[in-house]
Amino acid sequence: MNNKLQTWALVAEIVGGIAIVISLVFVGLQVRMGAQETAINTSVIRTQAYQDLTAQLLEISSFTINDAELYKALNDAQCGNEAPEEVYPLSTLFISYVRHADMAHYMYREGLVDEERLIQASRVLTQNISNTPRFRGQWRGMSPSFNPDFVAFVNSQITEPFTPQCEQSI
Repeated sequence: MNNKLQTWALVAEIVGGIAIVISLVFVGLQVRMGAQETAINTSVIRTQAYQDLTAQLLEISSFTINDAELYKALNDAQCGNEAPEEVYPLSTLFISYVRHADMAHYMYREGLVDEERLIQASRVLTQNISNTPRFRGQWRGMSPSFNPDFVAFVNSQITEPFTPQCEQSI
């Protein structure tokens, strides 16, 4: 009888060990599937973040493209010839550029967009700072209120201004 009991105990241990191994394999598969789902979700979030940046940039660009007066004001500003009534719309447009680039930089810091996409999304700001005297001055005035990493990034992207074809005043 004692021998039978030992045999059953041994069988129970073997079955228990097999059950533990099977449950560990199952847990491993669940963890792997969870990691795959997380990677897919992260990819979707990154894609959505970049699509949002692109949509925002298109909206900002459409202001300039669809508004002939704003387009003229921007051209005037690049030549340093903006009229007093153009200052407010230009300032508002510039703030839109800054906020867009700031959001792109935030998404970069959070790992939602890569550096290439950050540079692309910020180009509308950095090119306008480079090419527009009014915007260079505005940037110098407002940049201390932003994240120092963002300011350093923008300043690193500012290039030498181009020479616009400006109409000469007579």
